[in-house]
Amino acid sequence: MLIRFGSQSRLISRSNKHFGSGASLALLTGMTLKIEATLHLIGRIGAENLGELLALVRKLRPHVVLDLDEVMLVDIAVVHFLIACEAEGIEVRHRAPYIRAWMDRERDGKGVRSE
Repeated sequence: MLIRFGSQSRLISRSNKHFGSGASLALLTGMTLKIEATLHLIGRIGAENLGELLALVRKLRPHVVLDLDEVMLVDIAVVHFLIACEAEGIEVRHRAPYIRAWMDRERDGKGVRSE
């Protein structure tokens, strides 16, 4: 598993002009600042990777996004981890169709619910 951090980032002003890159910052109406960290996961992710991944997610909360665009293979432990992440409000982006379907089956068939 490879994790790429520090992805697409920009500072947005009230006029919606985009500036720079680096840490993701968005200046929103009313001077609200939102910081978002995107973890790009790459390759195969298995149960053996969850300790390190969980530590990163906990460190970067509450505004962390998991991008699975380049993930090729996951196991059941990772599916349960992703379900738990979504239940906690963590966005999971670009899941392969088989991962999305597997997550749905686990939620529906095994009683794992995202609330």
